[in-house]
Amino acid sequence: MLSRSARPRRRARLSAAALAAALVGSLTLIAAPAAQAAPATGTIDRATEKQWSGLSFPAGSGQVYVPSRSGQLTGADINWWPYGATNGTGPVSVYAGSSPTGTALATGTISQAGGWQTVSFVTPPTVTAGSTYFFALPKGSAWTSNAPAPGEGLIVGGRSSVGFESFNYRTYVLTIPAPGSLTATADDGTAALSWTAPTPPADTTVTGYETEYAVHGSGSWSAPAATTATTATVTGLTNGTSYDFRVRATTDRGPGLWSTTATATPMGDFAGGSLTVDDAKPAVGKSVTASSDGWVPAPSLTWSWTVDGAPVSTAATYTPTPDDLGKAVQVTVTANAVGRHTATKTSDLGAVDSGTIAPGTVRIADARDATVGSSAKAGTVLTASLPAVVPTDAAVRYQWYRDSTDVQIPGATAEQYTVTGRDAVGGHSVFVIASVTSRGYTATTATSAAIAAASGTQTGTVTTSAATVAEPITATTSGWTPTGATVALQWFDGDRAIAGATSASYTPAAAQAGHSLHVVATGTAEGYDRYSVASTPAVVGEGRQHGTVGIDGDPAVGTALTVTDTGWLDGTSFDRRWTRDGVAIDGATGATYTPSADDVDAVIGVTVTGHLDGYTDRTVEATTDITVVAGTQHASAAIDATGTAQVGAELTARSTGWVEGTELSYRWLRDAAAVDGATSRTYTLAEADLGHVVSVEVTGTLAGWKPFTVTSDGTVPVVGVPGTATPESPLPTRVVAGEPFRYHVDIAGSPAPTVTFDGDLPAGLTFDPTTGDITGVPTKAGLSVIRITATNGVGFPAVSTVTITVAPGALDALTLTTSGTGTTNGTVTAEQGSTIRVDAIGADSFGNELPTPGDVTLTSSVASDEIDGATVTFHHASPHVITATVGTVSASMLIEVSPTAVVAPPTTEPTNPTNPTEPTTPTQPTSPTIPSVEPTTGTVVDPIADTDDPASPAPDAEELAYTGADGTGPAAVAALLAVVLGLCLRIGVRRSRQRS
Repeated sequence: MLSRSARPRRRARLSAAALAAALVGSLTLIAAPAAQAAPATGTIDRATEKQWSGLSFPAGSGQVYVPSRSGQLTGADINWWPYGATNGTGPVSVYAGSSPTGTALATGTISQAGGWQTVSFVTPPTVTAGSTYFFALPKGSAWTSNAPAPGEGLIVGGRSSVGFESFNYRTYVLTIPAPGSLTATADDGTAALSWTAPTPPADTTVTGYETEYAVHGSGSWSAPAATTATTATVTGLTNGTSYDFRVRATTDRGPGLWSTTATATPMGDFAGGSLTVDDAKPAVGKSVTASSDGWVPAPSLTWSWTVDGAPVSTAATYTPTPDDLGKAVQVTVTANAVGRHTATKTSDLGAVDSGTIAPGTVRIADARDATVGSSAKAGTVLTASLPAVVPTDAAVRYQWYRDSTDVQIPGATAEQYTVTGRDAVGGHSVFVIASVTSRGYTATTATSAAIAAASGTQTGTVTTSAATVAEPITATTSGWTPTGATVALQWFDGDRAIAGATSASYTPAAAQAGHSLHVVATGTAEGYDRYSVASTPAVVGEGRQHGTVGIDGDPAVGTALTVTDTGWLDGTSFDRRWTRDGVAIDGATGATYTPSADDVDAVIGVTVTGHLDGYTDRTVEATTDITVVAGTQHASAAIDATGTAQVGAELTARSTGWVEGTELSYRWLRDAAAVDGATSRTYTLAEADLGHVVSVEVTGTLAGWKPFTVTSDGTVPVVGVPGTATPESPLPTRVVAGEPFRYHVDIAGSPAPTVTFDGDLPAGLTFDPTTGDITGVPTKAGLSVIRITATNGVGFPAVSTVTITVAPGALDALTLTTSGTGTTNGTVTAEQGSTIRVDAIGADSFGNELPTPGDVTLTSSVASDEIDGATVTFHHASPHVITATVGTVSASMLIEVSPTAVVAPPTTEPTNPTNPTEPTTPTQPTSPTIPSVEPTTGTVVDPIADTDDPASPAPDAEELAYTGADGTGPAAVAALLAVVLGLCLRIGVRRSRQRS
């Protein structure tokens, strides 16, 4: 927010800003330098605001400027607000680069009045598009709390001791085009330049041109040279140095842009120079050498020889070849020096003539390469040569002569010739003529000296092969010369010539064993001396047999092997020795051998030695091709059985034909599949075998023999065993209800029978057909007859009958029945003064009725009741509780005695006290009006004693008078009510058994 003092200035500044904006909108209102008018090339922009410490705007602060086109920077419009110095002028300088360092390219002045102001450069600097320059503005200072707003230009001032700047500007660049089509043509120390004039701006006039040069690529340009023409000559250049040249136009508004460069290199010429050759007439094989001198300055020289225009050499010397014959030869020398044009000189030597062959002397040498003198013996190999012939590749043909050139030796046309015996016999001499030719040369000949032929000396050796009885010994001659000599042979036994033994071979007889034999060879040939030579004696050795042996048979344990012998001389005797892996086998010296277990995996061989007089013993060996393998046994198996193949029958394996010592193992098979665990010699047929064929597999093992397995024939399909059901006791079985019971019926048969039974088991018992057990705790008394049937499809079904009698258990409860009573609304009633009968029926804990349970004792809750055995007489009208007791078991019932009770007619059969019309059942009825009472242990309800109680209420008019004791007092009544209340909880059958 502006301070009060700052607001007027702010408004003024905003007005100036508005004016500046208007100027921006119409560039024609901006005053550019009149003499250097040029369109503004800068765009109005705002530099990035930056800050600096302090209150001063230091000198040199300004704006980086990158022109968009090349030319003269004639001036700039700058929008700025230099607070603190708002009048006068200040300097604006332009620098190359992004900071005000180095020397300014140009400096002008600008008004500090603020807003858009113009600076002009009297000497405009040239700027290049894309390069970086820097505007440096005048120094100023001010104090303000405002930061510049967009478009306000440069603000020199600060806020909170921090200065800010922002800059809007536009520049004026005058572009004067460069001259075009610049060319540079070099000469001796000079270069001629030529260009075309540019087209300047409409308000600009070209006044001339300036040229510059620099060593090529250096960028160090010379001082400009002025001219008004579109050509110029640059002098003082160094020949051989490459130069760059450029030109620009000068105008009334300053220089224009430089042209593109042209490059040229000044060059001069040589002075003097000559070319000479040492032989002006060339010939094949004759060297010609050229030389050159007198050049100024001294050059480097190169040579070029041509033959019919084709280059052939670059040396100073050239030797014409046969290919050059008849062709024109020319030599050219080329001179080169820095700063000089290349110079050449040429000499024509004319056509090439034929060359001259120099054969030299014919040399004759012997086989040792020694020079032969005036004579040579027959058989001497003479070799002719021309060791010094030139050219060395010349072709040489030879012809040998005898005595004169009139007598050619037929076929003797090679460099070698062997003196013959015929030459020696006739006393002749020989010589050779060499004819030499080479392409491009004139042919010539050379003749050797004559050599006299003398008699020759035969040479040669004779050797023999070894001498052995019955084998030919052969004589061999070698190295015999002359090759045509006749050689005769004679064999000797010691010093004695063997008659007729004149062939090349001789076969010693057995009688000559140990004798020394040799042969003498004698040679004869024309022109050669006679020559004999003997071989080295050879001692006749014993004869050699060539027989062989082999082995017949398969190398397997138990299989005989037989030695075979072939190719032996008649009369030969043999020693044999069988071996195992090369080691002799004790005692095995016969013609056959049977391998044993020890021979498995071994190679069996035999060593045979043949003996025959006059011959060296011959020992040969033979082995089997493969190692000995285990033998193969041959045996059979069968099954011994007794009776039918039936489940339970025992089978026994029987096997014969095994090698002694063989261990046998067994495996029983069911339909050819192994029976688990059945590996004994015997096997008992099981239920799983039913319907199947059983066989046995016998395997024999013995060291040295392959395990051998043989399988017996199978049985007929196995049949089963009829089913049986056998009870453990044939007598009826008796059991008491409530006691644990187990009875077993043995079920057997194969296959396992299916078990069924008829009849009802006593309650509490179950039958397990799998085990045949009847088990459980019976609860219902009575007689049960059960029929158990076992059926398995084999034979007839097996039937067994079991009789089980279940007797009732111990007395557990009593049921009371009465006669002479009635019922009213479910309550047992009796008439006062009547006598009733009370019967007790017993039952065990399962409700099974017992016969008369024994001595029954009746008691009453009313003491006046008369009890006589099973009868009770009621004298008193009231509720009576009658209790029957047998041992520790008791039962009570409530009888309502009244004078008006209606009773049922007497019956001989006890009735149910809760329903007199129905027969009594051995159950425990419960009164619908009096709840049952849990039985008490070892107690019986005591009679209720009568007491004299004056407070007792008088009986009703219909109540019978008490005829028993004196009366029933209040205590007795209370006791009776308590009993009645207790009996309301339970009535009927009550069990009261003493438990320890």
